[in-house]
Amino acid sequence: MFPEGGRSPDGHFKEFKAGTFLLAIKAGVPVIPVTLNGTRAVLKMNSFHVHPGRVEMVLHPPVSTEGMHSHSADALCEQVRAIIAADFDESSAWS
Repeated sequence: MFPEGGRSPDGHFKEFKAGTFLLAIKAGVPVIPVTLNGTRAVLKMNSFHVHPGRVEMVLHPPVSTEGMHSHSADALCEQVRAIIAADFDESSAWS
């Protein structure tokens, strides 16, 4: 799931929505953060034409939801956003 709810027009992170994380907490499953770099150059917004290019996918270690309750969703959301942002290549947002 993409907790931003869609692609951003400028390639920068949008606010993450806590609903995705609430689902993980209720299901009792870990969240696996994924950072994607280079996707803007390969598939431009509002286009169906895929261009050749390099995309990097960084799979981060799982974040446990064990012992969390629904009121923990916002904190989990921010924790996962920070993990993804740490490996996000800002320059790939402008490719």
